[in-house]
Amino acid sequence: MEYTKILIVDDDQDMTMILGEILKQLGHDVSTAHNAEEAMTLIKTEEFFIVIADIHMPVISGIELLKWIKEFNSMIQVFIMTAHSNKATIVECLSSGATDYFEKPFRAEDIVLSMHAAIYRIQKWAKILMRPE
Repeated sequence: MEYTKILIVDDDQDMTMILGEILKQLGHDVSTAHNAEEAMTLIKTEEFFIVIADIHMPVISGIELLKWIKEFNSMIQVFIMTAHSNKATIVECLSSGATDYFEKPFRAEDIVLSMHAAIYRIQKWAKILMRPE
């Protein structure tokens, strides 16, 4: 899998640390934020290709963050994770542009497989956008 720049957003610091280490071991450049406001600041100043965000965070939820990201840069692939899900929430996330949705506890392999597909799409889009007209 190609290296990519990833932002993990979760108010659970243990989760950001564990997931961050898994992704770093795969060779990715990983940054973390512990709330949506911090994530928005990072996204405005750095170029992330993938954002993995928890749905339940104080002040601004993961769904609100997802919608903001898609307005800011629709090319960013956003993965949503949560320990408490229902059909309505899953549908809202996916219809708002989430690349994928994971329930905690999740298997790291599931995220990695879904990320492979997202990275492939990013590379494919980049090649198309870089072509001279």
